[in-house]
Amino acid sequence: MDMLIKFIRLVVRVLFRVTVEGDDKQFNHPKCIITPNHISFLDGLLIGLFLPVKPVFAVYSHLATPAFLRLIKPYADVVPLDPNNPMAVRTLVKEVDNGRPIVIFPEGRITITGSFMKIYDGAAFVAAKSGAKVVPIRIDGAEQSIFGRLKEIMKLHWFPKITIKVLPAVDFPMPDAPDSSTRRRLAGEHLHTIMMDVRMQTRPKETLFGHVLND
Repeated sequence: MDMLIKFIRLVVRVLFRVTVEGDDKQFNHPKCIITPNHISFLDGLLIGLFLPVKPVFAVYSHLATPAFLRLIKPYADVVPLDPNNPMAVRTLVKEVDNGRPIVIFPEGRITITGSFMKIYDGAAFVAAKSGAKVVPIRIDGAEQSIFGRLKEIMKLHWFPKITIKVLPAVDFPMPDAPDSSTRRRLAGEHLHTIMMDVRMQTRPKETLFGHVLND
């Protein structure tokens, strides 16, 4: 299995010229939740192949069908995530407490606009509940591939260059609120702010000349 994964990693790296930027030490925190943006069907594969940790993937329960779980189980550890199910949340918190990095795509589904889709509260609530550090990940380029969902707004390519950017870990305390639904909502808003900040930090710096050309 290890040889197969190494082979797939090599093929994907060569075809998509994958580069990883940022500090790998961000994954050394005892409790760590990784929150990538979601721009293509390649995203989970990219995270699994190119990050220096073997994470648990939290998949929203409406996507985690039995057929999907059977397909992915030989290659990755997957846990269904249902924010409204206390047992599912406890299972993920336990994984975090055991020192396993957790990958949760906060958007829940692949973008069809090029911008963020709805940020679900589930990832944020698990992070706040566990006291984990949130490590934002920005994937760029995969949305331009045939595995993206932007064919209505851009020309897609077979093998665009893909960059994975690791951002500094962020503290994520539980919001102070009188009830759990409010705490969950506030946690979701906090994570949305973090993801938006990441997008701004990783945008290509445009020169004045380039700005004039694009106007």
